[in-house]
Amino acid sequence: MELSAASISAHQQQSIKSEVGVEMTAKAIKQIEDEGQMALDLINATAVAPVDLSSPSLGQNINVYA
Repeated sequence: MELSAASISAHQQQSIKSEVGVEMTAKAIKQIEDEGQMALDLINATAVAPVDLSSPSLGQNINVYA
């Protein structure tokens, strides 16, 4: 089998394209995972503490300056 300079070059170009594609895909997946984790952290940070509805002082203080 005889290989020409053009076929080797094309093979090398395709190999580089494949490597770059794999690296870009890995970076995109990492970015999506990071953004998902940040969204979950934000949701958890804004969680409201449960209110004890049987508390006799519930509703005694009303913030009218908010």
